[in-house]
Amino acid sequence: MNEVVNKSEVLSRLDGDAELLRELIDIFLADSNSLLEHVSNAVTSQDPAGLERAAHKLRGSVSIFGSRAATQAAQELETMGHDSDLPHAKEVFAQLKNQIAELEEALGELRQETCSGS
Repeated sequence: MNEVVNKSEVLSRLDGDAELLRELIDIFLADSNSLLEHVSNAVTSQDPAGLERAAHKLRGSVSIFGSRAATQAAQELETMGHDSDLPHAKEVFAQLKNQIAELEEALGELRQETCSGS
């Protein structure tokens, strides 16, 4: 999963705590659908303030794992919400959704790896 998640970078941020990494992965995987749904609802309803809040929260969650593409897409949506500039929000949300799917897959693999004591 090249550059979706950089395991050594993430572990370095967590002082090598693989157990904490597993916990963060579990929390993210449990919450990611809800976080995405909030962003989707804000895009669909053309709610700039809601989009800014939801994208900010999601950006914080994905940035923990060093997922640059997902972080960038969430940041772009957050800025669109802040600026009340939503004409391209659906396209950016589609990109974000794909990035989150890739991140979830990579995190699932990383969790398996860390469980096997790597």
